[in-house]
Amino acid sequence: MTMEEELQKSEECYRTVLEAAPDPVIVYDLDGNIIYLNPAFSRVFGWTLRENKGQKINFIPTDSLSDARWISMKISRGETISGIETYRLARDGRRIAVSISGTEVLDSQGSSQGSIFTIQDISTRKQTEEDIKFLAYHDTLTGLPNRTSFYMFLEDQLI
Repeated sequence: MTMEEELQKSEECYRTVLEAAPDPVIVYDLDGNIIYLNPAFSRVFGWTLRENKGQKINFIPTDSLSDARWISMKISRGETISGIETYRLARDGRRIAVSISGTEVLDSQGSSQGSIFTIQDISTRKQTEEDIKFLAYHDTLTGLPNRTSFYMFLEDQLI
């Protein structure tokens, strides 16, 4: 097998892995333009690679811009980020709670070629956390604040 055939086989293997990944994956070039979106990205956020390749997607809510700048700064320094919880927007405008992990993409000489991010949709988990928090401080039958809620309120007022 020639080196070129081995490279092509390796590329096919990586593409298959990315295409089958259950979580959204997005790859950017150095200018922040999209190189690749996997099918999971299209399923969760609504954008496709065909219509967005070589372009930018503005899917960062205004209140998450500082998180995005911090993430970009870390990646540009060559650092890897993992499990950063923030929000992104779907094509239809829905806010989606996400956990983002990412790193810089390097060529064989170690020069930066862009960045790659995996984005996990954690909306269900966040909603479950909110439901549990509500149940801890409210009566299940009436929905009114319970004794624990009253004591916490009282403690806050006395301090």
